[in-house]
Amino acid sequence: ADVIRGASTKPFGFMPFWPGPGVGGHCIAIDPYYLIERAKSKGFQHEFLPLARKINDSMPAFVVGLAEFLTGNLEGKKIACLGIAYKADVDDTRESPALKVVELLKEKRAVVKTFDPFVKSKSNCSSLEEAVKEADCVVLLTAHNLFVKTISAEFLKKNNVKAVVDARNALDKDAISAAGIRFKGIGR
Repeated sequence: ADVIRGASTKPFGFMPFWPGPGVGGHCIAIDPYYLIERAKSKGFQHEFLPLARKINDSMPAFVVGLAEFLTGNLEGKKIACLGIAYKADVDDTRESPALKVVELLKEKRAVVKTFDPFVKSKSNCSSLEEAVKEADCVVLLTAHNLFVKTISAEFLKKNNVKAVVDARNALDKDAISAAGIRFKGIGR
């Protein structure tokens, strides 16, 4: 976050890219592989692109690891995954890292509750409140405006949430932690 704030002081052409649970969408998640292969065919060995893909591909497991750190063994734990779309306020799930997070949590035998107001077909809860109620851990995977505006320390306490993984650096860490809710985030 400090690096991004520093870079934003550049007077032109700045576009922030925040750390998160991985990259999604059709282009950024896939196009680097085309560049890597094209470079190989021309006798050039990329160093940076494969490393960047390796890091991005590992982020869903990192997110699950944060949830496990906060809750202990995930088996039988209620984990609320908020957001399935690959970016905020859209219904596009192509290459969404949230899908991999959900899959990994299920492999660890967590009880996974999902809610995305834009992707109801992949949500097993019909409301935000239903998803988070009594959750051992809430994992924010997509920073939909609904989530950012609604999820506060008070909202989490009211729903008896025990821990939060903010994979989008979108929530008020200080207020949530001050309310006695365990908190981990990416990009902090």
